[in-house]
Amino acid sequence: MVILIPQNNIANGPPNNIANTNQAYNSQCAMEAAIRDNNFEDMLNCVNNGASVHGFGDLSITPLMWAAHYGNVNIMIWLCDQGADIEAVSWAGFTALTDAVVKGYPEAVSMLLNRGANRNVLTTSGEALTILTQNQEILSMLNH
Repeated sequence: MVILIPQNNIANGPPNNIANTNQAYNSQCAMEAAIRDNNFEDMLNCVNNGASVHGFGDLSITPLMWAAHYGNVNIMIWLCDQGADIEAVSWAGFTALTDAVVKGYPEAVSMLLNRGANRNVLTTSGEALTILTQNQEILSMLNH
């Protein structure tokens, strides 16, 4: 299939909404890196430059999922305070709670459960989250 682009679009450059989308996408990617590095200031700069606390980045992973994956509880708290969806599901069927359980971060699991995360969410194979960890502290929280 060939897609023809009208000449007037080429001469005038991309429409503003494409440029804004690219800036937001770049900010979202930079936000993922800031969360990975537990760099709160850089994360805030990304939000100020168009990254969304609600947005799905690569692999449909939200900022809250990234923060849970890396055990960055202070960032998780801030994201939840901004209205991040605690029950959002990635393309792989993971929630922020699933990430925190798999990575073995009791403080992150506790924070998410205290904020109302569903402890009864199932794995993609239909099993309880308890099969994903041997950490006794996390198992106790999930079984409470």
